[in-house]
Amino acid sequence: MTIISDFRTYDGKHCETTATGCLLFHENIKISEPMMLGLSQGFGFIYWKMNFMNLPFIGGRAKPFDLTRVFCSNMNIELDERETTSKKKA
Repeated sequence: MTIISDFRTYDGKHCETTATGCLLFHENIKISEPMMLGLSQGFGFIYWKMNFMNLPFIGGRAKPFDLTRVFCSNMNIELDERETTSKKKA
């Protein structure tokens, strides 16, 4: 296993932008989390009010990994994503 000795962390609030920010920061690319969200075309938004609900639901969400895919596409960054069910390979 390769250990990166000088790895610096990125202080973000969202799991996906934080992970992406860490990788960019390691390459000396410094982009704010709001900028990353904008370049990844951010979150969806919903305001949902039904008669049976005491309060409306206000929320937002992006599909898993879509923020990173769209961000990389908009920034012309090559993205190599891999998925496995193997604990050993992971």
